[in-house]
Amino acid sequence: MKVYLSTAWIRDNVSLLNSVIDRIDGIEINSIGNSEFSRKIQSYIEENNISVSSIHASSGPHKNSESAYYTPNIAAPDEHVRRKDVEELKLTAGWAKDIGTNRIIIHGGDVHSKELKDMFLFYKNYSINGYLSQRTLNRLKIDIKRLREELAPNYVENLMISLKEICTSYPEINFYIETRLHYYEIPLPEEAEYIFKKLNLKNLGYWNDLGHSYIEDRLGLIKFNKWKNRYLISKCGGLHIHDINENLKDHYPPGYGNAPLKEMLRGFSKDIPWVLEINSRHTTDEVLAGIENLKEIIRDL
Repeated sequence: MKVYLSTAWIRDNVSLLNSVIDRIDGIEINSIGNSEFSRKIQSYIEENNISVSSIHASSGPHKNSESAYYTPNIAAPDEHVRRKDVEELKLTAGWAKDIGTNRIIIHGGDVHSKELKDMFLFYKNYSINGYLSQRTLNRLKIDIKRLREELAPNYVENLMISLKEICTSYPEINFYIETRLHYYEIPLPEEAEYIFKKLNLKNLGYWNDLGHSYIEDRLGLIKFNKWKNRYLISKCGGLHIHDINENLKDHYPPGYGNAPLKEMLRGFSKDIPWVLEINSRHTTDEVLAGIENLKEIIRDL
């Protein structure tokens, strides 16, 4: 069992890794950071012989923006927009080969509907704050699911076009679609299963962000265990692990929220990367405590 830490925590401050590197087995490179950061982190990896579990696209020397860019448009109906993000992924894949990792995590895009997004965010807010009756929330949930079901198929088909091109262009690289935080994003578990079976690509799977999956479950939209059915769990190439508080805010170090992490982790392979994805608001001491809390959970599994 190996535990990795996402560079989302350090943002562009590579030297912060010195405070934790002896407590982890390696790192995942996040999309936060520009070309200068990419060069610095590559030098750090090479000079210190650091293992890289995975890259969260888009990342690499081609990336000019400091802000994260998670290729949100690879399912877009607009061909020009879709192709731009396909090329982003190809550049990330080229860099992955340079730094010696064969795992790339991608976002599958979203359904571009302001109505759907607004409905979901309204539902999420009032589900957390409890200002609406359960009956009203249930009616709203039905409407959200109905609208997404109507709009999503076209985006799923476009996503498959992108995935087929990317995976066949880089057969030596494994690509993983991440479980998403928002219900208007892609894929749902049944969409993921459809994509994998339809494309039948050996280097395509999914990456379970436990916090995202947990929040969708708490909101009553996607059962967490749907991602752990026999077929999908066999396609899981890695985990993003973080804790979640009572207001469903995520990316806390394990032990700093109240999510049932041990139960959530049970059943996933210990041969895949388990990556701590912690927000940069947390101190070094909190991250170190989170690492130890996760290791204690692992020992109890």
